[in-house]
Amino acid sequence: MYAIIETGGKQYKVSEGEVIFVEKLEASEGEKYIFDKVLAIYDDENVTFGDPYIEKMTVEGKVISQGKDKKIIIFKYKPKKGYKKKTGHRQPHTKIQIEKINVKKSGKAAAKKAEKKDKKAADEAVETVEAVETVDLKIEETAEAKVKKAKDVKIDKTADVKAEETADMKIDAAAEKAAEQEVDKETE
Repeated sequence: MYAIIETGGKQYKVSEGEVIFVEKLEASEGEKYIFDKVLAIYDDENVTFGDPYIEKMTVEGKVISQGKDKKIIIFKYKPKKGYKKKTGHRQPHTKIQIEKINVKKSGKAAAKKAEKKDKKAADEAVETVEAVETVDLKIEETAEAKVKKAKDVKIDKTADVKAEETADMKIDAAAEKAAEQEVDKETE
């Protein structure tokens, strides 16, 4: 099991028992420190990602020591000007041993939330099917009305056949469009 935490503007992959060096923290030696900015947790079965952080997830660590990194030298120089400047810097850090990764177990609240989400998706699917059926009925009624009107006017057989074909094509097109909208809503 491991977690990805954020501290000091950097991200660290940590597991229990591991010793890490992080940017200086305001904690004394031997004190416990809790990292609450957990970005992801892998618990041998599932990977959970935060948005940006996982709520109510923490990583506990014990401060081993405070210290400084090795000195880095900053040397500034401008040729032919007689300008030379040499400085150094030692970045402070905190050495921490990770003791525990607190993993939130899925409880009743999470199960209810998932069930509510599934119910909402099912209700939307039913509404979509009902809307498609309503559109199909309206198109069929319109097509039948047009065919009846064409017969009343006594248009020849070819006109009747063309009107029926047009009506069938419109019905098929509307059904395909409604099916595409249903698929789009399900994918969302």
